[in-house]
Amino acid sequence: MAEIKRPAKRSSKGLGDTIEKVTEATGVKKVVETVAKVTGKDCGCNERKAFLNKMFPYVNTEEKCMNDSQIDFYERVKKDYLSQKKSSVMIKGEDADGIISLYNAIFRTNIKGCRSCQMNVYLDKIETVYQNVKNQSKVA
Repeated sequence: MAEIKRPAKRSSKGLGDTIEKVTEATGVKKVVETVAKVTGKDCGCNERKAFLNKMFPYVNTEEKCMNDSQIDFYERVKKDYLSQKKSSVMIKGEDADGIISLYNAIFRTNIKGCRSCQMNVYLDKIETVYQNVKNQSKVA
C-alpha cells in the first residue's frame, strides 16, 4: 500500500494563519482562488491574513528570548517589587516604562499608555519567558 504524504504542519503566527488553515481544510480557499482567477480580481486573502496576524498574534513564549541586560533589569525589578507579598504590584516611573519596553521587545508589540492597567499581565508573560530562558541556560 502506498504511503500518503501529508504536508508538514505549519504553526500559526496568528489568527490569519488559523483562518487560512480552516478555509483550506473546508475547500473554501480553493473556491475563492478559482473565482478570483476567473474574474481577474484579487480576493485580498493575503492582505487580510497579514492584518489578522498582526492584530491577533499568537505568542509562543518558548521561542522568545531575553538578552543579559534585559535579564539583569528584570531580576532587579523582581527583587525590588515582586518579592513583596501583595496581591497587586505598584511599579512606578522608569521601572514601569522599562517593563513595558521589555514586554514590547520580547513580544514584538508597541504598547503605550496606561502603565498599571495591564502590569500584572505583562509581568506574568515576561516571567514565563524569563523562566524558559533560565531553564534553557541550565540545560546548556
